[in-house]
Amino acid sequence: MDYPKSVPSVGLVNGKFVDENTVSGAPGSLISASWGNAVTDELLAVIRAAQINPKEDDLDQLLEAIRYIVQNDAYTKGRVYNKEEIDALLKNNNVVPIGMMVPFPKAAIPPGYLEVDGSLQSIAAYPDLAAYLGTSYNRAGDPAGYFRLPESRGEFLRGWDHGRGVDGGRELGSFQADSLQGFRQESMRHMNGNLGNDDGGSGATGLGFAMGTATQGARPRNLTGAFVTDGVNGTPRVGSETRGRNIAVMWCIKAWSNPTNQGHIDIAALQALAVQATEINRGLIKLSTQAEASAGVDDTTAVTPRKMRFGFAMSFTNASGYVLFPTWLGGLLIQYGRATLAPDTFSTLTWPLTWPDACYAITGAVHSSLERVDDDITPQYRNLTKTSVILDRQDNGLVYSGLRDIFIIGIGK
Repeated sequence: MDYPKSVPSVGLVNGKFVDENTVSGAPGSLISASWGNAVTDELLAVIRAAQINPKEDDLDQLLEAIRYIVQNDAYTKGRVYNKEEIDALLKNNNVVPIGMMVPFPKAAIPPGYLEVDGSLQSIAAYPDLAAYLGTSYNRAGDPAGYFRLPESRGEFLRGWDHGRGVDGGRELGSFQADSLQGFRQESMRHMNGNLGNDDGGSGATGLGFAMGTATQGARPRNLTGAFVTDGVNGTPRVGSETRGRNIAVMWCIKAWSNPTNQGHIDIAALQALAVQATEINRGLIKLSTQAEASAGVDDTTAVTPRKMRFGFAMSFTNASGYVLFPTWLGGLLIQYGRATLAPDTFSTLTWPLTWPDACYAITGAVHSSLERVDDDITPQYRNLTKTSVILDRQDNGLVYSGLRDIFIIGIGK
């Protein structure tokens, strides 16, 4: 599909349509009916292929049709797959199926495999392998939520008899110790022209019996000693087991197929979370510095308990005390103190903490007697500074001549 360049009467300029120029009188482009119908029919074919009913006033139908076709494979010749479908294809069409045991000549476990070492594995971490093996290799006392792998270290693998009758009576995956086929050993003697089996049991050694006359199963009297060479096949090799020639390998089992899916980790889902976290969206967030926490302006970082605790302090005694809030809470400071004064006397109280800025407000009270009486005493203060204040007891009348406690509370920052 292209502009109708082959039709001279259309009037294209630089290969494209132009409008009529009313100033110069240059005519505009003419669109032939055949070309206009062809373009419209081609666009409508795409829209109808997406099972959409064409509407003249709907200008988004072509875009909707393309999205539908790509996602649903309704019109494309080749198959378009999304991420989930690709993951499923990789999982189900892997060359090595889940549960297959493969020997490796190095002590390095390839991705997607586990060593067949009889270990416990999490069902949640390896769900595909757990579904294949089940708990057939589990032992008594193994915890729930785990499955055990077979044990292959130091073992030869043997094909399961499966009803043939050569190695019957065994379950798949069962262990079998080494053994020798049953045999009897005879010692030969030659004496006075007689050659026979020295298998006389508890009888006299004598000349031995003639060939074939010894009783089967009787204990031989003459037994061979150490294994010795026959002079042809070399010195016999003796060990703790009966075995053939072999090469040590590490058996591994296929545990998962998707290279990014060891524990069914959804990379696409994680990528969606790799954004700035907000009150609405889950995502990543940076820990604030102490300066950022104290400033209280930034809204894209997280404050830890330690930074929240920074700058917060308190102290309480009978004589004085304070509560200091951190700067990110305004740096408010509340302090209190007391002084025991005789009538019409004063005393200087030193604040527990120096006011960083100033004490903005102060109030006081007199500790009265136990009875509810009017002692006619007024607490006063003067010479308020960042470090101290003078407490003054003002007696309006000589009602009580004893000592009185004057309490004050100051608020500032």
